[in-house]
Amino acid sequence: MTTLYFEAIDEDDLRKAGFSKDGKHQNPKFFLGLLVGLGGYAIGYDIFEGNIYEGHTLTPFIEKITGKFNLGKPIIVADSGLLSKNNILALEEKNYGYIIGARLIKK
Repeated sequence: MTTLYFEAIDEDDLRKAGFSKDGKHQNPKFFLGLLVGLGGYAIGYDIFEGNIYEGHTLTPFIEKITGKFNLGKPIIVADSGLLSKNNILALEEKNYGYIIGARLIKK
C-alpha cells in the first residue's frame, strides 16, 4: 500500500486531500494497494480515496485481492503506516504470514 499525490489542488471522487507523510497535505492523493508475484511483477491492484486513514485499507485490500485471484494465504508485506494493533490482530486472526517494516528504537 502506498500513497500517490498529484501536483494539483482539484479534488474528485478518488483524489482527495488528506494526511501526507511527505508534507503534501494540500495535494489530492489516493492509496494504491499492489499485489506482486514471487518475481516482483505486478499481478493486481486496488485504489482507495486519499482522505481515509491508511491503516483502514489493509484488510479490505487483502480480502478483495485474494478473492479476485483465488489466493490461499499470501504473505503480507507492509510499511509502518499499516502497523496498527488492529491490523496485526486481523492478520494473525486469519493466519496470514506478514512482514511489516518498523523503526527500531535504540536503547
